[in-house]
Amino acid sequence: MQQQQVANPRPTMTTREAAQFLNRSPRTLRGWACGVAVAPVGVKPVRVGRMLHWPVDQLRKALEPEK
Repeated sequence: MQQQQVANPRPTMTTREAAQFLNRSPRTLRGWACGVAVAPVGVKPVRVGRMLHWPVDQLRKALEPEK
């Protein structure tokens, strides 16, 4: 039986969710946000209060192979 991809109804993910989605540690994503580490092109978090939220569409594009 094939798995169907379910669209995420939320436009962003928390740092923990995004890290799991990208198979990285949350600390790596926080490093990307602070400029300590080099982030994939076009991936920038949005601040919601004190938390970082990562746009789902940008994360999906970062996972696509370059053309």
